[in-house]
This record gives sequence, C-alpha cells and structure tokens, in this order.
Amino acid sequence: ADGSVEMIFNVVPFMHPGCYSGYNNDMGGFFQVYRNVFENIVAFERKQSEITVELPTDFGDANAEWEMVRIFYQSWESFSSALNFSWEDKYNVFEDAPNRTIRRMMEDDNKKARKSAKKAYNSDILQLVSFVKRRDPRVKAKMAEKEKHKREQEARQKKEMMERKQEQQKAKEAWRENALREMELAEEQDRLAGRVRLADLEDDYDYGGGKKKKGKKKKNKQLQVEEEETDDTDVNNEEDLQITPEKETVGGTIEDGRNGEGQIDENNIDTAEKLQEDVVEQIEGTNNDIGDESYDESESEEEEEEPDIWRCECCRKDFKSEGQMENHMKSKKHKEAFKKFQAKLKKKEEELMAEMMDEMEIQN
Repeated sequence: ADGSVEMIFNVVPFMHPGCYSGYNNDMGGFFQVYRNVFENIVAFERKQSEITVELPTDFGDANAEWEMVRIFYQSWESFSSALNFSWEDKYNVFEDAPNRTIRRMMEDDNKKARKSAKKAYNSDILQLVSFVKRRDPRVKAKMAEKEKHKREQEARQKKEMMERKQEQQKAKEAWRENALREMELAEEQDRLAGRVRLADLEDDYDYGGGKKKKGKKKKNKQLQVEEEETDDTDVNNEEDLQITPEKETVGGTIEDGRNGEGQIDENNIDTAEKLQEDVVEQIEGTNNDIGDESYDESESEEEEEEPDIWRCECCRKDFKSEGQMENHMKSKKHKEAFKKFQAKLKKKEEELMAEMMDEMEIQN
C-alpha cells in the first residue's frame, strides 16, 4: 500500500484552476497541461495493467475540431481503470495464512481493499474529466452555439405557429362570410319562391327541460283563445247589425216610433226596446259560455301536453321527471360526457376548417 503513489498517476493537484495559466496553446496553458495529464494516466494504465487500454490521449488544442473533442470526452466519461490494485493488499496470504480458512478470510479482505482503492481512483479520474470539460472553451463555444440554434428554432417555430393561427383565423372568417352569404342567398331564394324555411319556424322540440315547451304552448293557447274571442266578437257585431233592421219592422216604422199609418205608437216602441234587451242578454251569455269553454279546453290541453320524458342528448338518456333530469345534469358522469360532446363538436369544426382550407388551396 505504501507504493500506491508510484503505481498510479495522482490527478488531485490538477483539479484546481491554478494549475494552468490561460486558455492558450503555450507551455503551461490549459491545453498543454491537460494533454500531459491524460497522457500520463494512460501511460500508468498501460504500464501496470495486463489488459490493453484503448483511451484517446490526444487532448488537442484550441483549434481542434468538435468531433475529435466530442469523442475524447465521451471515451473518458466512461473511464474504468484496468489496474488490479494488488499493492493495496493487507495480507500476504501465502506467508501469513496458517490454514485454508484463514487464507480465505485474508483473500476476502484483500479483495475489499482492492475494490475500494479502484473505486476511489475511478472517482478521481471522472471528477478530473468533469472539471476539465466545464472549463474547456471549445465545449463552452459549442454549448453556446447549440443554445443559440435552439433559441432560433424556438423563435422560428413560434413565428410559424402564429402564421398558421392567422391563416386559420382568416380561413375561419372567410368560411363564416361565405356561409352567411349562402344563407342570405338561400333565404332570398325561399322568399322569392314563396316558401318558409324550417329555421324561421318556432322550435317546439323538447330538449329535456320541459318548462320552455310548456311556456310556449301556454302562450300559443292564450293567443288562440284571444283570436277565438276576437272572432266571436266580430260575429256578435254582425248579429247586432242584423238585428237593427228587425227593430225597424215591429208594428211599422219603429225607428221613428210611428205605426203603419205614420202615427206614433208608444206600445210598439216599448215592445221593440224589450226585444232588443233580450237579444243583447242572449248574445252576452253566449260569449261568456264560449270563453269559458275555450279556457277549459286550453287548460286541459296544457295538462295533456306536459312532457312525459326529459332527454339528455349528450348521454342519450331519458328521465321521467324534471328533478331526475336536474340531478343527472349535476352528476360527474354527465359533466364528463358533456366535455366529450363539446370536444367532438370542436373536432368536427376543425375538420370542416381543414377541408375549407384544402379547397381554398386547390382553388388558388
């Protein structure tokens, strides 16, 4: 163990910046000092080891090519000494061991000592390689070049992404304008043809809520009742107009209160007024009956038109009550299905946009 210093090259003094003067090719400079260090390490390895050592010894200079520098550090970063470190043995097993058992115990202790010394030496070499590589100006220049290239690539990718987004936005706006023009053209054609588009009609489809449909139908029924009342009022007005001539035919000319001979008859006037009052009362009673009947019918129709099921289009499920529907919409399963449904719609829109862009490129 005492001769270990002579058997291996001590690299500890060279793991300090003071061991070289400047990053140049002169004597005592960075490249000259560490060229000698790595050559000495390989020389000691080849001198003491029976195994052929294949390690690069040419450290190069400031003008060395990067490929040579890369191979040099790649080889030394996986360094493992080929020495057996037999000088680290604690016992001479052939002279000190009295028997076989003791000899085996001594051999085990010697193996542990060799293994520990080899591990420490490998660690020192790897630390030296790391120390030199961190300070090598060639490595620093290459890393700076890579970083610059990376930043340029990121900036180029960012610019291309922005351009793609702008193109997609323009294509989307053009698609919307085209769709709007087509819709306006279709509406104009339908108007000229005297047709009514389904999109202009009132949507009575039940989307699962139930309240919206009920409110619309109730409003429609109220409008229908008002229209029927208006029609009945018009009919009553016509009947009033038809009654007026009857008033003139009672006992002659009732309008001026005269009899058939042209003289005023008070009995005829009283009779005509009484008939007129009876007719008015009958008409008002009929209107009230019609209004009550139409109101009862509207209420019954509203009760009959209450939706039997509430449907969730995302989950494709039907529910028997509004409360079940609301509880389902609050569930985690429905929210996940709703997100998937939205993603599906968004994907479909992107596919349509991609098709539109392809068509635009083909046209261009």
